[in-house]
Formats: sequence, structure tokens, C-alpha cells
Amino acid sequence: MKIKINVYAAFLYFFFLSILFLAGMSMGKLMLFLFYFFSVYPVISVIQFFILISNFKYIEDFNTEHPLKGDSIKYKFNFSNESISINPFIFIRFKYIQSNSIEKLQEITLTLGRNKNYSYELYIKCPYRGIYTVGIEQMVQYDIFKILAFYYEVWSRTFYVYPRIVNLENIQIDNLNNNKVTGLFSGRIFDNTLFHSLKSYRPGESVKNISWKKFASSGNVFLNAYDTTSHPGIDLYLDLRREKEADDLILEREDCSIEILVSLVRYFFELNIPLNIYLSINDEDNFYWENNYQFFDFYKAAINIYFESDNSCYKIFRITKENKNSTFNSVIFITHIIDPELIDLITSADFNEYFYILNQSGLSDTEKNKRKVYVDRIKENRGNIILVNSSGTIKEDLEL
Repeated sequence: MKIKINVYAAFLYFFFLSILFLAGMSMGKLMLFLFYFFSVYPVISVIQFFILISNFKYIEDFNTEHPLKGDSIKYKFNFSNESISINPFIFIRFKYIQSNSIEKLQEITLTLGRNKNYSYELYIKCPYRGIYTVGIEQMVQYDIFKILAFYYEVWSRTFYVYPRIVNLENIQIDNLNNNKVTGLFSGRIFDNTLFHSLKSYRPGESVKNISWKKFASSGNVFLNAYDTTSHPGIDLYLDLRREKEADDLILEREDCSIEILVSLVRYFFELNIPLNIYLSINDEDNFYWENNYQFFDFYKAAINIYFESDNSCYKIFRITKENKNSTFNSVIFITHIIDPELIDLITSADFNEYFYILNQSGLSDTEKNKRKVYVDRIKENRGNIILVNSSGTIKEDLEL
């Protein structure tokens, strides 16, 4: 909290007083009365100013702490003048910050009568994933002449809006399971058709694999132990290129790409399939299986994935192959661009374990139909390519 003096306003006021004094000296008692009145009134105004400061209250309230993508935050505030005097001027400027947004919250200036309240509520839209900062940026109390200004301590609230996670089952990419490839990583899924041995039960272990036959014969609890299945790991590549300045359609498309990626990562994690996730040619931007990251580590990081790269998925793929950072046999590319190099890759006779997910969100129906005709021709040439039409159709487009 701090008080500032408007030097310019103070100068104008004292200049006005000097005019009144000179006029009073030459024009008589009326002007002298006005001079004395306006000379005393600033003292009264200052007293009133400090009374108003101590009796002005405000409350902010948000209806949620954790908004989801597509939700709106109801932001409600109440200002009250609990003094016996009129509160002449209160200026309030709001803060609203969200990546790629140009939306502003309207500034307000209040004049509150004695014992009067002012309530207002507005809705902050969260149409895209990202970090939203909302609240009061500046609140200033003025005296009637705007010579004194009192700046209240204010704060804002930060909200983290995460991408949606689509629950996927039996997706088309499950065809990778049937490819005759051996990866360098074994899977971690226990196959109950691959019995290995019996082991003694320890407190805290799951009881779902109890050997009831052994328990009935010996009275001791044993668990059936199984071998794990072998499954090649998967490399996921996300295209982070942005061809032009962001607008609503581009932001919608980019969120769709993120949601495709997040949903696939969750799906493969639940199957315990090793994953590398490539976002950049820089190792520190990527997520490697050997680093033992968890799904929610990646999910939280997804809020800060920005589409500002100049590198195509194909370029990142080639660089990682050359640097031997990529060790898995199966590869999934997620992109919003028809990339001839990727098309050549997935249709090549030497590469039959590559999937191309083409995000069509934000395109017109005409553009989507043109792409579908083109993609159908690629599929005839053994190309593993999947079209996702929008964020709302991720499940139906990816599933069998």
C-alpha cells in the first residue's frame, strides 16, 4: 500500500486558489469567501480520504480452483463503502493473461455512496489449455480533487488448464502388436499363459494370482509367477510447427494434437509399453523411457508444450536415428501437415511399422474431404495413416 501525490493536479489547485485570492482582493468579499472555503476544503478532503481508506472493503471470489479445458471461471467481486461519507473515485484495472489471447477485462471507475455496495461478476473463458492469470491488477482510491491517490495491495489468481485425456480402447495402432518385430525392450505385461514358477506370498502383495490348489494341499499361501510378454517400444513424434500467427482455429488444432498425444501416452502407459516422446531435436525437451518418467509427469509438462518449432517430425526422426537416440522399432507421427517425406517413409517397403496420425481439426469440410481422398490413395499403397477430424472425434477416429 502506498500514497502518491499528483503534483500536476496539486499545482492546478493552488493556481486556482491564487486566482481566487487575487480576484477577492479586487472584487470583494464573495471571492474572498470562496478563496477561504477552497483553502480549508483540502484539509477536509484529506481527512475524508483517510476515513474512506479505512472503511473501504472488497472481496474476490472464484467458483473453481481447477477449471477444465472448455470451462468458464465465474469471477465475482464485491466493493463496499462502510463510511458515512461518499466515496468519490475508485479506479480498478483487472489482470487477464493467457497465452496467445488478446482478450481484455474492462476497467471500471466507481463512485460509492455511504454504506453502499457494488457487486459484479463475469465469466473467464478457458477454451484452450494453458496458464490463466486472473484478478485485480491495480486498485486506486482518489480524493475528490484527485490530488491524493492510495494504491491498495491487490493480487491475482493463477489457474492451470490441462488438456483433455480421452479414454482409448482397442485403437487402430494396436496393429503394432501383431507386427513381426522384436524390440530391444521387453514388455512389462505379465501373461498368465506363460507360467513360470510359484513364489511365497508376502504381506502387501496382490492376491489375484494366489495358487488355490497349492493352498488347499499345503495350507501355505503361494503366488503363481508368470513371464512377461515381449513388446517393442514405441517412439512418438509430435509436430510443433506453426505456419502463421495463431488464431482460434490454430489454437483449437494445436490443442487437438496435444490431446491425441496425451491420450496415446496414457493408453500405452497402462499397457506398460516402453515409450520415447520426441518434441524437439534437443534432448532436454524430450521424454525418454530410461529416465523413468511417469504419466502424470508428462501430463503436467504438456501444459507448456508450445508450437514454435521450425523442425518437421521427419527431420527430428532422422536426427534421432543418426544420433542413435531412438532405440524402438515402432514409430507414431502426430502432425497437422501433409508431409511428403513422411508419406514416403510410411509407404516404403522397408518401413512397415510406421503410423501417421493426421490432425484435421480447424479445417473446413471441403479441405477435410480433399485430404480424405488423398489419404485413401495412400492407404491403398500400404500407408498406415489415420485421420483425426477434431478434438471431439479423437476416440472414434483412433479406435478400431
